[in-house]
Amino acid sequence: VPSAAALDALAHAGRADGIVELGAGTGLWASLLRERGVRVHAYDMAPPVLSARPPPATNWQHALPVAADAAAGWLTAPAFTHVERGDTHAARA
Repeated sequence: VPSAAALDALAHAGRADGIVELGAGTGLWASLLRERGVRVHAYDMAPPVLSARPPPATNWQHALPVAADAAAGWLTAPAFTHVERGDTHAARA
């Protein structure tokens, strides 16, 4: 769960060329870090669809609608920010 202290620590520790987040999921952490001015390279093997982004909310847990994706056979959630498709190999590039 993102906390102000955790986000501040990551923002402070981030390098000038950014932070790499693997397994970014919906991009919640990347979104919150980007709001703090941190350059984030977010990757996930199955990134969500950005166009289905939930509306802003004061409590992020209530802003995360989850829908069944019958074709994929799993639950999907909308993205908070852009997440690239990729894994450790993409992050090394």
